Amino acid sequence: MITTGAPSMTRFPSAMARRRAGGKDEKGSRAVVGWLKLLENSEFRRATGQGHNPYDTAWMWRELKVEDSR
Repeated sequence: MITTGAPSMTRFPSAMARRRAGGKDEKGSRAVVGWLKLLENSEFRRATGQGHNPYDTAWMWRELKVEDSR
């Protein structure tokens, strides 16, 4: 199996579940925010490089209850 480094859609729900569980304390919340910022910045660079609009990740911030840290 060839991987491109992009997350597989089949693995994504379990990754979100781990992020939800990790955000229950201060250290975990910082890790979740860091992960989301990395995801957003990577998506922005990808989309800009390809001449597209970036994917809106706002729903992830709301779902993980860290939108105030955005």
